Amino acid sequence: MLKKWELLPLILLGVTLQSTPSSAEVACPKNIATIDQGVLSPVVAKILQNLYLEIGCPMTLLALPGRRGIASFNSGSVDGEIMRLAKAEGAYEREFVRSQKPLFSLTYSLWHHPNRKEKERLKTGYTLGVVWQEDHMKDKRGERFHNGANLFKAYNAGRLSGFLSADMSVRKLVSEGALSPEPIKAQLILSAPMYHYLASEFAPFMTLLSAKIIERKAFSHISEMQN
Repeated sequence: MLKKWELLPLILLGVTLQSTPSSAEVACPKNIATIDQGVLSPVVAKILQNLYLEIGCPMTLLALPGRRGIASFNSGSVDGEIMRLAKAEGAYEREFVRSQKPLFSLTYSLWHHPNRKEKERLKTGYTLGVVWQEDHMKDKRGERFHNGANLFKAYNAGRLSGFLSADMSVRKLVSEGALSPEPIKAQLILSAPMYHYLASEFAPFMTLLSAKIIERKAFSHISEMQN
């Protein structure tokens, strides 16, 4: 017969197994918002879609402008958002859960046109619904865009003196020849982690998903690209 102290690891194992939901027991999130025309959003969404499928939960992506994504989450039109900074949590009016650990961390900066003196009368571009950009541009002279694609088009057309963006997005676009002339990093605004968000009723699902993200190191390549 096993002694009490010998039984303790078995008891603890039983508690751990019972407290971790199985994929058959969880409610599946269905509609997830992603930022329309985001540079990194499609990459992150693809990884998460595959992890959702492994748990047995197909995901439908809805590409929405930044503000509409938050509004849709608050109204219950979507079950979560692909990725957001923690700064966005103050805009949520609905109970939520986020991934146990950040998907990855990014740096965000103000970028200037290389011919700054020629463009100084023009405005700085930023994207509506991207909380850190809206916060930075309060009381500043800027031009608002509904998505990053239109912002970068305006820069390429010579209509902006600069813009706000995640550094990795700028580097990706420059490497693809999609941003010209190559902008100059003028000021680091923020360095912060990015999380996946769901409504609180999907907390058991988030537990399973977070475990897979950590086990697979699903976003480690994005973190490495940042360095």
